[in-house]
Amino acid sequence: MDIVSIMKQLKSMEQEYEKLKKELSEKEYIVQRAGILVKFDGLGNIKALEISQEISSKPIKDFKEDLRLIMEEYQSMVKDNITNSAKSKFLGSLPFGF
Repeated sequence: MDIVSIMKQLKSMEQEYEKLKKELSEKEYIVQRAGILVKFDGLGNIKALEISQEISSKPIKDFKEDLRLIMEEYQSMVKDNITNSAKSKFLGSLPFGF
């Protein structure tokens, strides 16, 4: 394989990466638990964080664990979404698969 072919492949991968980022940024996910709602895009950017009035009037110690759990779920969803999207976009077309 010559350098020109490699450069073309790299340029193509860069374009696919940018396309994937755009696709992920347009997706919306919601995680909700015990009066706490988090909306985020496929890249993990939080678009909204809502806490119901019932919960927000309580001391944070009363819902701290629910908030921790929802953030863990959020992080897991973001990680899985990015990993799966990247695998299907970049590795899905390889003949030996991953």
